Amino acid sequence: LLPNNVAILRKASLCFASATLFLLYLTLRRTNANAVFALLCVISVGYLPTFQREGSSISVETLQWFFLAMSIFSWQSLKCARPLRRTWVFHFFVLAIALGLGACTKFIGVFTWVWICILSFYSFWQILGDVKLTTRQLLCYSACQVFFLGVVPLIIFTSSYTLQLNNWQIDTP
Repeated sequence: LLPNNVAILRKASLCFASATLFLLYLTLRRTNANAVFALLCVISVGYLPTFQREGSSISVETLQWFFLAMSIFSWQSLKCARPLRRTWVFHFFVLAIALGLGACTKFIGVFTWVWICILSFYSFWQILGDVKLTTRQLLCYSACQVFFLGVVPLIIFTSSYTLQLNNWQIDTP
């Protein structure tokens, strides 16, 4: 995807680290945290030596942090949106993509995927008791959850590993 140039890969890693900090700020603001508190949290994470070292070097950690932050932000945005509306579907789609790519990056992404599925099931259990929802709306809601939390991340995850296994050129022990 990116050229095999160290300078460009370092810049890409730095961009993903910066985007992670931005998503962290947006997530804190989405959870109704004070703007000053959110900014102080982002600054404190940005000053961590591990974050600075990984963000300025070529590392897969920054990608994982970015996909984790995107997943959490999308989940928080999904909780704020009204179910079955356009913004709800958009945030669900972004969440599905982030979960799939996070699962491909490292296995902590798989655990994030499982955790979001558990939270989604709990959310569905609470919506199930709503007497205002029709059976059609409940079926549509559950179909969206199965599609966006099951099918889309699984397709991304399996296609990533299929591409990786099919493109191995040298067999190493």
